[in-house]
Amino acid sequence: MQNICLSIGTPEDPHLHLVRNHLRLHSVFAFIIDPLCSDELGYDPCEPNRISLRGVEYNIAALWWRWKDNLIAKAAAERAEALPSRAVLDEWFSALKAIWAANARRSVNAYLPSHQYSDKMTQLRLARSVGFKTPSTLLSNSKELTKQMRIRSPLVIKPFSHGFYVDGEGHSQPYDTSILSFDHIDRLSDDDHRMEISFLQEYIERRSEIRVNYIFGDVISRQFKPEAKMNFDPEVHADWRPLYAYTGVQGNRGEPFEIKESLRAAIVNYARQSQLNILCFDIAENLHGEFILFESNPDGQWLWLCEQEHHIEGVVAGLLSIINQQAGQLDA
Repeated sequence: MQNICLSIGTPEDPHLHLVRNHLRLHSVFAFIIDPLCSDELGYDPCEPNRISLRGVEYNIAALWWRWKDNLIAKAAAERAEALPSRAVLDEWFSALKAIWAANARRSVNAYLPSHQYSDKMTQLRLARSVGFKTPSTLLSNSKELTKQMRIRSPLVIKPFSHGFYVDGEGHSQPYDTSILSFDHIDRLSDDDHRMEISFLQEYIERRSEIRVNYIFGDVISRQFKPEAKMNFDPEVHADWRPLYAYTGVQGNRGEPFEIKESLRAAIVNYARQSQLNILCFDIAENLHGEFILFESNPDGQWLWLCEQEHHIEGVVAGLLSIINQQAGQLDA
């Protein structure tokens, strides 16, 4: 029975294609299951490492979940096709997540820690415990508490769960992080405010921003400076990331940045305690040279690093390590 690397995600995800092509160079077969397009599948929970795909039996030697639920509308729009019913999608997601959960030792990032550390509050608690500085944070629907926090420092309001929303024309749009003014707070009635619980953080004025990718033990960091921004208005924009220009040598995004050993230790410790192999950290350097962590996303965006510095080898090496370990157990 052939061993496979099973990936779950949209075929439009270039991460999956890049890794699949590199795995082929190592004679490893990778199969992508698209949650938006049901395929012939069979799975026995008493045989958690075996799966039937299109009538062929395989051993799951590695499993990589790259799907984000908030990409449903975006993926469908890119294909210009109608979505399956919500009931059908829910059943598919539940089935695929059950397979993911049953294959923790074979997963790039296991189901339970991925779910746990996708939560922003959990991220901040763990970050504080391993030595990161984090911004003052409040989850509230109280106008009075929001005003009290706004008096102490400027505030930004962020999406708490969904990174995208569907606009009036049916297009998927990203939520923008916005500076919160007293006028905005006052415009909401008490009843309206109680209906709109918000994720609030103190605004950190930045000297630069650092994006750190942790990939199977490898720590890669790049720095973004103010001159890398386009059309940035500090009175309107609180988040630089959508505004970065590709700067540096040969159009590279940001610049390589050597982080301090204390920051590297906190990143490695965070990864170990979360038991995650791929993480993306968003960190700001404030005007005093302190590094403030905003969030750490399990299995976030790292493709641009691969295009610039060939970090795909680190991802493939990590997958091969899982595949070889599990293949040895399957052959034993």
